Amino acid sequence: MPPVAGWVGDKYGRRAGLLLGSVITLAGGLLGAFSTSLGMFIGGRVLVGAGQACHQAIAPPLLQEFAHPVGHQYGLG
Repeated sequence: MPPVAGWVGDKYGRRAGLLLGSVITLAGGLLGAFSTSLGMFIGGRVLVGAGQACHQAIAPPLLQEFAHPVGHQYGLG
């Protein structure tokens, strides 16, 4: 999922990549919340993990842009 999120972030901007991750996470949460079987629940958890992987791929460079220039060396750890 992170390569897809990185591609979306490069092509359409980081907001779109975060939106993609949020939509996937929301879909996984709803699937898990309204699941009627163990398989549906596990599928929802997999979607939540994929959405969070999108966030982990997109968020650090976005936070680096928001950081003050003096603090750039501390932004990504």
